[in-house]
Amino acid sequence: MAAGLVVPFFRGPARLDRAGRALFARGLSDDAFADALRRAPAVFRVNVGRILAAAALAHAEGRRLALVEGWRANVIERPHGRPDRIVTGSWLSALILRLLARRGLVPRLRPVRVSVSRCTFDEVRAAASLRAEGELLGVTGTACPSAPRLARYLRPFAPAAALTPRAALARAGRVEPRVLAVLQATAMDPGETAAALAAEGAAWATHVLSELEARAVSPPIALEARLARRLRLDR
Repeated sequence: MAAGLVVPFFRGPARLDRAGRALFARGLSDDAFADALRRAPAVFRVNVGRILAAAALAHAEGRRLALVEGWRANVIERPHGRPDRIVTGSWLSALILRLLARRGLVPRLRPVRVSVSRCTFDEVRAAASLRAEGELLGVTGTACPSAPRLARYLRPFAPAAALTPRAALARAGRVEPRVLAVLQATAMDPGETAAALAAEGAAWATHVLSELEARAVSPPIALEARLARRLRLDR
């Protein structure tokens, strides 16, 4: 196995609603799967795309795959009036990975899974701590984090790169049309994109303020990490 690490950066909190549970039905055709995916909540969809691309890239380059998001705020709706299940991002990522592997969209991989982070600042450091050597590759999308913002977090941990799902699949090489069809089904509509960009704008503002504070007073814990630990409480 090659050195380095591939990490899909989880966007949360995500929700797998009862309609989205249709994705897990056995015997679902590719067209029915893509249709069910398009109807799933936006945040869940974009995570499917990130995990799909990261797994394909990890396999193509023989690197380890890691899942590190630790905010226990992601909801899995359950039938028959049973209470919702609340899980970490890494737990939900592993579930999505198993689903994609069962459908033959990605190889069966054994990711490194830890649940230690609740913001991009922490997530990057958790990923870097798992990498012994080699390149650290982060796969992300439009927001939470965007690829340009993730690239800033990765700079202290070179060699490293932030890739969109499409860029990750392009780097992976030859990709089956059915994989590209699933990635297309994860795309956000204009309204969802606008909401994601608004959230990303607020995250950029927090990140810039955090960097300015770090240059001025060098706090032991970065401002954005402190805010995440105060505001992103487990459910």
